[in-house]
Amino acid sequence: MTTAETVAALFHNDGLCWSIEVDGEERHIDEECLARGAAHYDDLQLGWDLYVFADASAIVTRQDAWDIQGALPYSGSEPEVCQASVRGTMCMEPAAAFCDGRGFRCEAHRDEDPED
Repeated sequence: MTTAETVAALFHNDGLCWSIEVDGEERHIDEECLARGAAHYDDLQLGWDLYVFADASAIVTRQDAWDIQGALPYSGSEPEVCQASVRGTMCMEPAAAFCDGRGFRCEAHRDEDPED
């Protein structure tokens, strides 16, 4: 089971369940993700937050719901694709879990900076 799946199970696998009680205190899903060491990225333009765990699993949240980041991300029906520019052309390889504020990247381009 991935870390994202573990967190989702704590929140009853219900994308509308935003908080649970932990040791007598209310905990929000973003607090649980951060407590488990997730890196937090947000995209103000698209209106989502992404919590990526050390095992590369992730949870994505929006105003109205949250979900495990998978092959088909919460943000739409099309899979996210690499936004790295390769000789002036977008790479377009699948890139689900590697977003770090520079846009989604595939495994091959995850450490590259975008071209100016």
